[in-house]
Amino acid sequence: MPNWTQQQQDAIADRGHSLIVCAAAGSGKTAVLVERIVQLVCEGCPVDEMLVVTFTNAAAGEMRQRIGEALSRAAQDRPELAAQVMALSRASISTLHRFCGNLLREHFGALGIDPAFRIGDEQECGVLGAQAMEDALYACYEVSSEAFMAADSCYPQEELAELAQGIHRFMMTRPDPWAWLDRATARCGCGAQALERSEAVRLLLSDADEQLAQLRTDAEETHALCAGEGGPAHYAAACAEDLALIDSLSDAAKAGYMPLRAALDGASFAALGRKKKGDLFDEDVAEQVKKRRDALKKAIAALKETFAATIDEAAEDMMLTQMPLAGVAELVRTYDALYTAAKRQRGVLDFNDLEHGALAALQNEGVIRALSMQYRYVFIDEYQDSSAIQEAIISSFAREDGLFLVGDVKQSIYRFRQAEPSLFLEKAARYDREDEPLARRIDLQRNFRSRANVLHGVNAVFARIMRGDVTEIEYDARERLIPGLEARE
Repeated sequence: MPNWTQQQQDAIADRGHSLIVCAAAGSGKTAVLVERIVQLVCEGCPVDEMLVVTFTNAAAGEMRQRIGEALSRAAQDRPELAAQVMALSRASISTLHRFCGNLLREHFGALGIDPAFRIGDEQECGVLGAQAMEDALYACYEVSSEAFMAADSCYPQEELAELAQGIHRFMMTRPDPWAWLDRATARCGCGAQALERSEAVRLLLSDADEQLAQLRTDAEETHALCAGEGGPAHYAAACAEDLALIDSLSDAAKAGYMPLRAALDGASFAALGRKKKGDLFDEDVAEQVKKRRDALKKAIAALKETFAATIDEAAEDMMLTQMPLAGVAELVRTYDALYTAAKRQRGVLDFNDLEHGALAALQNEGVIRALSMQYRYVFIDEYQDSSAIQEAIISSFAREDGLFLVGDVKQSIYRFRQAEPSLFLEKAARYDREDEPLARRIDLQRNFRSRANVLHGVNAVFARIMRGDVTEIEYDARERLIPGLEARE
């Protein structure tokens, strides 16, 4: 028997909760997942009542093999488990896309698809997509709607095509792609009041506040140079005023867009004091102070440029983009229709089709009930790389106390494929609350792969660069890696 840590044992033995396991690198997450499955089988849950979702086909194959080996060992003492070893070949251990494909074949009639469909590879779908975009451009030029011609006047044809395909790729990772597209285009005409309350303005203000916080730290260091050994004391008063200016701008940033714009518009810098006869200071330090103040002035000027427009002016500028964006949306819709038709003609589906088809099937309450009854437990490996639509698929049928989500948000590397690590962060925070009686968070921090000196170095670096307000991850005590290997003598 492995010598499990207390946290690993909790992840293996906990019952009655959905779990999110925040598993750091080298913490044995796969071994824990496999052991939990084996123990559930030993407790009487058939292996075909579990859905195990992995990120790749290779990982699924490895997972099936490791579960099989562990079950075979358990069957040596409990012969009745031999039937579960035999049933493992039929168990639902696969990527989410394979699971979706099986679901589509089961419900092909209701979805209106050919049950003999095949999954197109990247090259084939790329060729079909390129031809569909070429045909979509031709069709849109033939119609020459006011919106599309407005888009054409803003972008060269090649850029217009790339923009439309990029938008299409992004929106297809969402559970509501066309509603999202409608909302995105409608926001351009939202008006000044709505714009001031929008997420875009909130992000601008948040970014400004972070910049000002860093500028204040730098300005404090500059002021300290004036008061330090060899410092130009006659510059201290101006540097103190710099600190007061930054504080006033920070207060304005917290008050809103227009208050910050007004404060930036009125921002000015005091002149450096003149040296008096007999003042002694290091000329190099004085020059350093001047350079640091020049950098501060440039940073404030850049902020002023960012907030140069009033909210009314910004809203008017956005209104000007509404027609061209409507034209881009028209091209996206035309492209989608032609690309879908080309795939249908060949009996081909891509990965987006699998996900959206599965989500469509899960609009049926009967399908949801059937899957919920079929799968007592659902395991998701590498949960940090799930997308919004994948989350919607799983959450539609997983039992409230039957989820096992495992991953490490620090290892999320597929955001360029629209992975949403924020899903992991939000669920980790929610499962950690006391008002979630059927959910629990477990942290696996002990690393069994690297020596203590390596882990201490990693912790030192990550603690400095990972902050919640910048990287979305706060490298706190629960994220730190703890040595699990015995120290070498």
